[in-house]
Amino acid sequence: MKGIELSFGVSAELTFGHHTPAVNNHPEMTDFARSVIQASPGLSLVEGIVRQMTVSDDFSEFLQRKPGSYVLIGNGENGHPLHHPKYDFNDEILLPGAQLWVNLVKSYLDTPKIKAAKDIDRNEQV
Repeated sequence: MKGIELSFGVSAELTFGHHTPAVNNHPEMTDFARSVIQASPGLSLVEGIVRQMTVSDDFSEFLQRKPGSYVLIGNGENGHPLHHPKYDFNDEILLPGAQLWVNLVKSYLDTPKIKAAKDIDRNEQV
Protein backbone atom coordinates (compact mmCIF):
# COMPACT_ATOMS: atom_id res chain seq x y z
CA MET A 1 0.00 0.00 0.00
CA LYS A 2 2.96 2.28 0.66
CA GLY A 3 3.79 2.22 -3.08
CA ILE A 4 0.31 3.43 -3.99
CA GLU A 5 0.53 6.22 -1.41
CA LEU A 6 3.89 7.38 -2.82
CA SER A 7 2.73 7.11 -6.44
CA PHE A 8 -0.28 9.33 -5.90
CA GLY A 9 1.08 11.56 -3.15
CA VAL A 10 -1.61 10.52 -0.69
CA SER A 11 -1.87 8.73 2.59
CA ALA A 12 -4.19 5.80 3.08
CA GLU A 13 -5.47 3.54 5.79
CA LEU A 14 -6.76 0.03 5.22
CA THR A 15 -9.33 -1.49 7.53
CA PHE A 16 -10.19 -5.11 6.93
CA GLY A 17 -13.02 -6.85 8.72
CA HIS A 18 -14.87 -10.14 8.61
CA HIS A 19 -18.52 -9.25 8.20
CA THR A 20 -19.98 -12.35 6.59
CA PRO A 21 -20.46 -15.28 8.93
CA ALA A 22 -19.34 -18.77 8.00
CA VAL A 23 -21.70 -21.00 6.03
CA ASN A 24 -22.83 -23.68 8.48
CA ASN A 25 -25.28 -26.18 7.04
CA HIS A 26 -28.16 -27.37 9.17
CA PRO A 27 -27.67 -31.17 9.59
CA GLU A 28 -31.36 -32.09 9.11
CA MET A 29 -31.66 -30.02 5.93
CA THR A 30 -28.37 -31.45 4.61
CA ASP A 31 -29.67 -34.99 5.20
CA PHE A 32 -32.92 -34.01 3.49
CA ALA A 33 -31.10 -32.61 0.43
CA ARG A 34 -28.88 -35.71 0.26
CA SER A 35 -31.92 -38.02 0.32
CA VAL A 36 -33.67 -36.06 -2.43
CA ILE A 37 -30.55 -36.14 -4.62
CA GLN A 38 -30.12 -39.88 -4.09
CA ALA A 39 -33.77 -40.51 -4.97
CA SER A 40 -33.69 -38.37 -8.11
CA PRO A 41 -33.43 -40.32 -11.38
CA GLY A 42 -30.44 -39.24 -13.45
CA LEU A 43 -28.75 -37.46 -10.59
CA SER A 44 -25.93 -38.89 -8.57
CA LEU A 45 -24.32 -37.81 -5.36
CA VAL A 46 -20.65 -37.95 -6.28
CA GLU A 47 -19.36 -36.59 -2.99
CA GLY A 48 -21.23 -36.79 0.27
CA ILE A 49 -19.93 -34.21 2.65
CA VAL A 50 -17.11 -32.36 0.95
CA ARG A 51 -14.12 -31.08 2.81
CA GLN A 52 -14.58 -27.92 4.78
CA MET A 53 -14.24 -24.86 2.61
CA THR A 54 -13.78 -21.20 3.35
CA VAL A 55 -16.99 -20.22 1.62
CA SER A 56 -17.84 -16.58 2.08
CA ASP A 57 -21.28 -16.19 0.68
CA ASP A 58 -24.34 -14.17 1.56
CA PHE A 59 -26.17 -17.52 1.87
CA SER A 60 -24.65 -17.65 5.36
CA GLU A 61 -26.94 -14.77 6.29
CA PHE A 62 -29.97 -16.89 5.33
CA LEU A 63 -28.63 -19.80 7.41
CA GLN A 64 -28.41 -17.49 10.43
CA ARG A 65 -32.19 -17.11 10.25
CA LYS A 66 -33.56 -20.34 8.79
CA PRO A 67 -32.35 -23.95 8.58
CA GLY A 68 -30.88 -24.83 5.21
CA SER A 69 -28.03 -26.43 3.34
CA TYR A 70 -25.55 -25.00 0.85
CA VAL A 71 -25.54 -27.51 -2.02
CA LEU A 72 -22.87 -27.59 -4.71
CA ILE A 73 -23.98 -28.97 -8.07
CA GLY A 74 -20.57 -29.21 -9.68
CA ASN A 75 -19.39 -28.73 -13.24
CA GLY A 76 -18.23 -32.17 -14.29
CA GLU A 77 -15.06 -34.13 -13.72
CA ASN A 78 -12.72 -32.23 -16.02
CA GLY A 79 -13.92 -28.69 -15.46
CA HIS A 80 -12.10 -25.84 -13.81
CA PRO A 81 -13.49 -24.29 -10.62
CA LEU A 82 -15.63 -21.18 -10.67
CA HIS A 83 -13.61 -17.94 -10.98
CA HIS A 84 -10.74 -19.81 -12.68
CA PRO A 85 -9.64 -18.08 -15.91
CA LYS A 86 -10.32 -21.29 -17.87
CA TYR A 87 -13.73 -21.93 -16.31
CA ASP A 88 -16.29 -23.01 -18.90
CA PHE A 89 -19.84 -23.63 -17.75
CA ASN A 90 -20.91 -27.20 -18.51
CA ASP A 91 -24.22 -26.77 -20.34
CA GLU A 92 -25.01 -30.44 -19.78
CA ILE A 93 -25.72 -29.76 -16.10
CA LEU A 94 -28.54 -27.28 -16.84
CA LEU A 95 -31.38 -29.79 -17.02
CA PRO A 96 -30.19 -32.06 -14.19
CA GLY A 97 -29.52 -28.97 -12.07
CA ALA A 98 -32.99 -27.54 -12.73
CA GLN A 99 -34.55 -30.95 -12.02
CA LEU A 100 -32.67 -31.11 -8.72
CA TRP A 101 -34.25 -27.84 -7.58
CA VAL A 102 -37.72 -28.97 -8.70
CA ASN A 103 -37.28 -32.24 -6.78
CA LEU A 104 -36.04 -30.39 -3.68
CA VAL A 105 -39.00 -28.01 -3.69
CA LYS A 106 -41.59 -30.76 -4.30
CA SER A 107 -40.11 -32.96 -1.59
CA TYR A 108 -39.81 -30.05 0.83
CA LEU A 109 -43.46 -29.10 0.41
CA ASP A 110 -44.57 -32.74 0.76
CA THR A 111 -42.57 -33.56 3.92
CA PRO A 112 -44.49 -32.72 7.12
CA LYS A 113 -41.43 -32.86 9.40
CA ILE A 114 -39.53 -30.47 7.12
CA LYS A 115 -42.64 -28.29 6.77
CA ALA A 116 -42.67 -27.78 10.55
CA ALA A 117 -38.93 -26.99 10.60
CA LYS A 118 -39.18 -24.37 7.87
CA ASP A 119 -40.73 -21.85 10.25
CA ILE A 120 -37.94 -22.10 12.82
CA ASP A 121 -36.06 -18.87 13.34
CA ARG A 122 -32.60 -19.75 14.64
CA ASN A 123 -32.26 -16.41 16.40
CA GLU A 124 -35.32 -17.22 18.50
CA GLN A 125 -33.84 -20.54 19.64
CA VAL A 126 -30.83 -18.97 21.34
